[in-house]
Amino acid sequence: TDEPQIRDWWAANPNANVALATGSKSGLHVIDIDAARSDVAPRLQTTLIARTRNGGWHYFYKYPAGVASLPNTSKKAKEPLHPDVDTRGEGGYVLVFPSVVDGDKGNPDATGVYQWVNYVDPVEMPSWIVEHIKPKPVALIPRATYAMKPATSWAEKALRDECDAVAAMGEGGRNHRLNQAAFSLGQIVAGGHLSTSLVHSELMHA
Repeated sequence: TDEPQIRDWWAANPNANVALATGSKSGLHVIDIDAARSDVAPRLQTTLIARTRNGGWHYFYKYPAGVASLPNTSKKAKEPLHPDVDTRGEGGYVLVFPSVVDGDKGNPDATGVYQWVNYVDPVEMPSWIVEHIKPKPVALIPRATYAMKPATSWAEKALRDECDAVAAMGEGGRNHRLNQAAFSLGQIVAGGHLSTSLVHSELMHA
């Protein structure tokens, strides 16, 4: 949002692409349809729409009022919004016009460019989407506390291995891999071999 800084960057990199932050910073949430033709499209209200580099679609909606945080979601998740759909919310971003990125070779719908195709003000996000992707409340179950035992070499190695696996995971599988790591290390924390604060700190860093 610093215009002089942006002008300096663009002077140094005149062919740079343009990204738009999603979530509360911009007040926008994006439904990313990763297919030129999808049966989810007729279910979406008309709004600000862009054609993506691979022939898919970005539907831009107003970030819903009264919802603290809507996360990014993946079509590879256990319960995706739709098999063709990713979403971009808090902490996410999308490329926008006039960005250009090489399209997928062999994809006849890939043009490599981002283009506005329905240039109107974004409308309210469909309620069925909000309900599907907003974080579900988690019940907190009281549990016994354990005296911390000295960390053993196998526990420390398990922590390093899990953190390395999380750090190496690419986009699309990171949330799932982080959940696996937290579950596995949680068993070691429960046994008193690692502290909750250490595991939390190392996973956040990873």
